[in-house]
Amino acid sequence: MPASTFTDETPAEHFQRTLGKVPEVIAVLDENAPDFLVHYVGMRKFLMRDKPNGLDVAMKELIYVLLDVVYDNESGAINHLMAALDAGLHPEALLDGLLQTMTVGGIQTWGKTGHKVYLAALAEHERRGS
Repeated sequence: MPASTFTDETPAEHFQRTLGKVPEVIAVLDENAPDFLVHYVGMRKFLMRDKPNGLDVAMKELIYVLLDVVYDNESGAINHLMAALDAGLHPEALLDGLLQTMTVGGIQTWGKTGHKVYLAALAEHERRGS
């Protein structure tokens, strides 16, 4: 996909569309390093596009959730969780992934962040009536 197709929306619009909000860390970048953010969003759009035989968006968002859990980034995990749920991820699939992170990262992945993300998924799933 040519880079020129990445200019159809501002970075803030991109995050509003994909995450339902503009996270504070993104707003700070937008204010202080807007050129960097434009390139970051271009990379993100390249990664998050649908393509034949690739991962679907729900799985891509799940990977971001799991990476954020391993790196103890609760707010990032919650942001990507909401996008994953929007893309059709079921909390049971999240639980599978979270348990898998414990086999590599240890119980602290669950204790620090994972269980909070899972509880958020259950609450959001129930709120949506899914």
